[in-house]
Amino acid sequence: AAGQDPSRSEMTLGEASRPMRVMCVHGWRTSPSIMEFQTAELRKRLPGLEFHFMAGHMKESEACDPTIATLFEGPYYAHWGLHQSESEQTANIKKAVHDALEFIKKNGPFQCVIGFSQGAALVTLLASLYQREGKTDLPVIVCVCGVRPDHRMQSSFVEELIGSNPLSKQIREENLSANILKVRSLHILGLQDPLLERGRALLQVYEDETATVFEHSRGHQFPPWEEKLMYDDIAKCITSALSALPEDSGFSELQCTLA
Repeated sequence: AAGQDPSRSEMTLGEASRPMRVMCVHGWRTSPSIMEFQTAELRKRLPGLEFHFMAGHMKESEACDPTIATLFEGPYYAHWGLHQSESEQTANIKKAVHDALEFIKKNGPFQCVIGFSQGAALVTLLASLYQREGKTDLPVIVCVCGVRPDHRMQSSFVEELIGSNPLSKQIREENLSANILKVRSLHILGLQDPLLERGRALLQVYEDETATVFEHSRGHQFPPWEEKLMYDDIAKCITSALSALPEDSGFSELQCTLA
């Protein structure tokens, strides 16, 4: 519709006067419209929620792979680059976090956050930042084929928020569990994903007792649409987790300095 906020999908809002909101964060060199497509089966099962889609701050001319380029026109976006110096990558990660906080200020609060791939990495950094700032009632977090933000290089900024990368040869053991996220989380992994090991490394940032893991048989993607029962179970988990959230939980406006 004319004048509609492009970050927001049209959803049935249910009976609640103020429906719970879901922040969706896309992967590297994709876009909000691609994320809408990826989440279609899940959104069908969560009709009472309001979905908002955030774009990365880096505009990219190429898609993440040729198949995506064939199916979806650009522009494509990223939250940070993959082949940068540590200083460049850290600057772009901080910019991504800053822009996400602005998105939350404008469109939040969000009681649930879904991140795919690089988007899951950004969601994890956000949750760690909120926890560091003393915010304990965090949203339900869903990571789909997530990767650590520092899966290609060391980053002191990332390490400060989520601890050392367990895949790093320069690992410092004392930092492995320094910043465990105490949050209700769901993690969806593809068993044929070439980045699966990095997804399991991201999972270590989250508290075991409150994490639920789903595994599908494909690669670096959302579960295939024919996995109807898996989507049913994921939606039930999200609904149950949201119903158990303490009042005023979620990502709301946060004033902080990104050192």
